[in-house]
Amino acid sequence: MNKFIGALASFCGEHRLEQKILIGPSLRVGHQWIENVTRDGFSVTNVRVQTLKGFALSIANLRLASTGQKWISETGAWIIVTRLINELIGTGESYFSALFPRDTLARSLSQTIYSLRISGIRPEDLDPGAFESSEKAHDIAWLLNEYLRILDERKLVDYAEVLTLGTQLIQDGGIQQSGIFFALAPEDLDIASLEKKLIESIGPDRFIFLPVDKPTSGAEGDKVSDARILSWIMEPASAPEAQGDGSGKIFQALGFTNEVREAIRQTIAPTEISSTQPRHHLDEVELLYTDQRTYVPIIYDLFSYAALSQDIDTPFELVTFADGIPARLSRPGHALIAWLSWIRNGYPQSSLVNMIQEGWLQSDALSDENTIMNRQRTIRRQTLPKETK
Repeated sequence: MNKFIGALASFCGEHRLEQKILIGPSLRVGHQWIENVTRDGFSVTNVRVQTLKGFALSIANLRLASTGQKWISETGAWIIVTRLINELIGTGESYFSALFPRDTLARSLSQTIYSLRISGIRPEDLDPGAFESSEKAHDIAWLLNEYLRILDERKLVDYAEVLTLGTQLIQDGGIQQSGIFFALAPEDLDIASLEKKLIESIGPDRFIFLPVDKPTSGAEGDKVSDARILSWIMEPASAPEAQGDGSGKIFQALGFTNEVREAIRQTIAPTEISSTQPRHHLDEVELLYTDQRTYVPIIYDLFSYAALSQDIDTPFELVTFADGIPARLSRPGHALIAWLSWIRNGYPQSSLVNMIQEGWLQSDALSDENTIMNRQRTIRRQTLPKETK
């Protein structure tokens, strides 16, 4: 059990009946923390998982309901910034006029506006000397000012304003009405300036940061498990000697596909005690990767093949992708790509037949049974990249 899970279990045990809000970087991660606590044999009751944004909204909603204001999401803010960017570039005198594509530019500037807002920076706070160009400083200040004007006209509030309203409500005593008793978060939670003000207004007796494992947090020379040695990842020269207990292992593979295969193979390999019992069940394993574009398609293909061998319709019965999968890997994505390719290439018959055989299109001329058989034969013909010997 790591330090944070242990602290969370201890706090929930001491405050079993009180309402507790567990703040996580995402709802998925927060629920994983709860599952880890219960798997270690500890009771977790009256705990609700939220993100810091959701937590702030739950407080500010008391004020928003009385003022008639509405919260605008990051997507809504991006739409406003996109319109302002087009208006600014349309003048032909903007610093950003020569930058393309506009969609990428709008998303970057939308993120800039978001970062400035949650840092509590106003248009008049921008220092032209901090920019590479005074024109760029002028344009960003104009964007920020117009963005705020539109929000005010339409009675909208963004996340930064939600944080400000929540802080004011707490300082006015409104925290009692919200029903929040304890808020728990890991001490390494990434927080911005306005988020910090909200947390400070709640007070350390209600918003409690729980300790987490940190790099090189162990004493040099202590005997620790091989897995625990990973805490010295930033200072490997100071790490203690490995114990060889099997809790951590490093392997090398040639190619990304072989790398994923070996990680899965070692995870589900039979134990030394039983030749049929896997070392870990899939629902107990989290596979981390460094590049979504590289690894997700490989993991998807491997588990698609495994699902087919077990007569399972989709790989999602075996594995869950926390960040989702690219649309092109889904059946509708495959169908759309094939359909567009068929149109672009002049409507060849072979492409249309292939779409029907794959099951992406339905044809009254074929029975359901024949369609399924053709699709299964097509899938079985597909081969994954061969493993390097």
